[in-house]
Amino acid sequence: MIKDLLLYFALLLWFVVPSQAQPTIFTEDVSGSKDQIVEVLIKVEDFNDVVALQFTFEWDSLVLEYVGVGEFSLVDLDSVNFGPAAPVNYLISTWYENQLSPVTVPNSDSIFSIFFKVIGEPSATSKLWFSGSVLPNLASINGQQADFFTKMAEFRVLETSNSTTTLPANFDLNISPNPFDASTQIKFFLENSQEDFTASIYSMEGKLLYHQVNDFAAGENSIEIEANQLGANGMYILHLNGQQIFTTHKLILENH
Repeated sequence: MIKDLLLYFALLLWFVVPSQAQPTIFTEDVSGSKDQIVEVLIKVEDFNDVVALQFTFEWDSLVLEYVGVGEFSLVDLDSVNFGPAAPVNYLISTWYENQLSPVTVPNSDSIFSIFFKVIGEPSATSKLWFSGSVLPNLASINGQQADFFTKMAEFRVLETSNSTTTLPANFDLNISPNPFDASTQIKFFLENSQEDFTASIYSMEGKLLYHQVNDFAAGENSIEIEANQLGANGMYILHLNGQQIFTTHKLILENH
């Protein structure tokens, strides 16, 4: 699939004239602890009237271990748009809008996420950057080719934690049982009501297996996850996202 997309992108840009427009693709500084699953948000700016893109993203394989991709916000963007099959220290992607309808994304919005397991020791760092080393960082804007402007970011290994978290002090979360075999309860306390509270679960290959958007009242709330909603035994990534709430945890299914 990735080869077909590369050929399409090459044909799309074959006769175009370089454009002065220069969209930006970037991520921001991230930190996490060893053995933690972290999410790196890939964001854009000046992403106006884009119909296709390609890039190469790199990291230090001694610090971060690739887990998968997800949280896609571009139409027709999916895990099949990424390669190689087993990324070690770089990821390539080629995407185009199937109807060739120009796509505009608000500044600083995320277009997808990359999930990593932290394997480096405390204080270790890794550059996070769009190197363009395998595929040049390019976009097609209304039939004209434009180089992506990029920003380099850094990942830093912290001390200890089991989750990537931005939470209000009074947010209380409990996942039990975990590991689990039949079902698990995700219980949490909210001081205020939440609209459009999102719970997503990904496989280690980056496939979205569970996605629910709900409104929750203030107080105790819970979400039940059944084993048959996930599949085989193994580790999964739970992502909770709400107003002032952003947290990623590991779920482990076993003896299923």
